[in-house]
Amino acid sequence: MCCVMQGDPCNCDLQEGSSDSIDILSKWAVGDKGWERLLSSVSLYAIARHAYQEAEYDEAIIALEESLALRLFAYADQKTLDRWQQGLVMPNSMFRRQKMELANTLVLRADCLLQLAREQRDVDDLTEAMELLQLATALLKAGDELGPDSIAAISRRAETIASVAAELLPQLKISRVQEVLQQHGIACSACSSKADFLVHLVPLLRLPVQLVSAGMQSRLGDGPLLEPVKDPFSSHTTALLKQPQEHIAQYMQRLFFRLLTLVPADYL
Repeated sequence: MCCVMQGDPCNCDLQEGSSDSIDILSKWAVGDKGWERLLSSVSLYAIARHAYQEAEYDEAIIALEESLALRLFAYADQKTLDRWQQGLVMPNSMFRRQKMELANTLVLRADCLLQLAREQRDVDDLTEAMELLQLATALLKAGDELGPDSIAAISRRAETIASVAAELLPQLKISRVQEVLQQHGIACSACSSKADFLVHLVPLLRLPVQLVSAGMQSRLGDGPLLEPVKDPFSSHTTALLKQPQEHIAQYMQRLFFRLLTLVPADYL
């Protein structure tokens, strides 16, 4: 089960269980030459946690990228690898602990990106951190581990992202906002103020913030243009959960593809 440790909500607080899972899987995979990849993945995750605690966020992310790659491609034998990868994203009780460990990796990476976004005022880092929370939530749900403690841990992070986004986005230079809009194919030639640009930008980023209404803005004067949504977990972090009419195979492919996008090509 996931539990919450007391302390800074930016600390990784989904309980670890790597040794248990390795013991369970060892007899099944001991004959595979790729077995050492799982052990290396666990070691790299520990290195990343230490780097995070030392505020070395870039180094932590590098270690997490390699840890994720080794975890997703743990075995050399193709049949064993297929079973492993399917188990990681299949919505049932299979590989519950392994899904939680994978979610921990994503949450720690989100924590690193959130800190970098605060330091460097980078909206891309903030957006990726939110996407990682969405993916972690989907994995925990798939492993039947999305209980009150896990929801509370992820909700605190989503609330922090919402708060940082509400502060950061209005501070972006118009040239940077235009750059992000152009990346999404939007020129916004009719935009004349930062508020006009934000009207187009906010829905694209899918961050847990909303524009302050015109009436409220008039009362606030020079107050904030954006405000955090009231329940970012329900409105944003559940975005990748399986849809009621979605076929399970399609859902598994969608989830695994999102995981693959997090792995640099050099590791594949």
